[in-house]
Amino acid sequence: MDHEIIKDPTDMKTEVYNFVDDMEEYLRKRFKVQGEFRNIVFCGMGGSSIGGEIIADCAFNESRIPMVILNFPEVPAWVGKRTLAFIISYSGNTKETIEMYETVKAKGAQCITLSVGGTIRDMAKEYGDTHIKLKPGAQPRSALGQMLGSIANVVETIGGPKMKSEMKSHLGSMKKLRDNLSDTTNPKNLSYMISKKIGDRAPIIYSTPQLAASAVRWKTQINENSKMIAFNSIVPEVNHNEIEAWVDEERRSYCVPVILYEQRMSKEMKESVDTSISVMRSKGVRPIIVNIKGRSVMERTLRSVMIGDYVSLYLAYTTGVDPAEIKSIVTFKQRLAQLFSRGRQKKK
Repeated sequence: MDHEIIKDPTDMKTEVYNFVDDMEEYLRKRFKVQGEFRNIVFCGMGGSSIGGEIIADCAFNESRIPMVILNFPEVPAWVGKRTLAFIISYSGNTKETIEMYETVKAKGAQCITLSVGGTIRDMAKEYGDTHIKLKPGAQPRSALGQMLGSIANVVETIGGPKMKSEMKSHLGSMKKLRDNLSDTTNPKNLSYMISKKIGDRAPIIYSTPQLAASAVRWKTQINENSKMIAFNSIVPEVNHNEIEAWVDEERRSYCVPVILYEQRMSKEMKESVDTSISVMRSKGVRPIIVNIKGRSVMERTLRSVMIGDYVSLYLAYTTGVDPAEIKSIVTFKQRLAQLFSRGRQKKK
């Protein structure tokens, strides 16, 4: 496999490898957060919002506090003084996130900011909000371990689900999985084998609702690291619409379904997922089945994220693209910054 590692000038493989270590480091930190909250919102964009999505998925069956992801400055009317808002921007300068911060703050929400610095850190200092400093020098999407460790830590601190404790309990098995997935000398490396099966086709990542955030992570990592089109969808919803699209043999030759198959599912969910696979196969489609082990939603989610991250890395290697390069996103942010600047000048 080593001969296929063509282009990784910024050493993205190390950033992917550090996911577990970063998580462990931030789980050990102590954060002072007090208050009784009716709801939690996660404000962020792209690689800075996925941490909130994963936490919300993992807490779904246990948390009595609703958790909602916000990706735009227009926020729900119920946000108020009993809201805890996580303001997440790796750079600290994401325009949409700055706008969200201002909006939820104006509504009285208690805020916790996560960034390496930037405007958001300065705003937190001005407002007197708790700021969690992320480590500089990585791609924003590679800071997920730091974000997950921080959020799980805070959620447990305020009396929410014991996410910090559970996350800690999975660190050992995650390190073993990482060692297997990062072994480029092993031709039976799971992530590498999946990447070879995907090839140059556009993967559609299917999951149950419990693994929805990890499926989003697969999609976005393949988009950014591999520079490939990818999509994600949810079973059983797909059985009522999208499955019909696999009839067209010519079109489906450009796509491949990748099913994140939980080894522990309810009987009803298993029947639904198995039926989806059966129908696809009856139409001549050969889905890639990825068995996701783990006793809890959190364990399965974290394992799924790790497998997908390495898949995206190996897809980048085999196609010869730089996994760190994101020219289109940089261009978009530059143009958006200009628009925000003009808009604020007009308001004045």
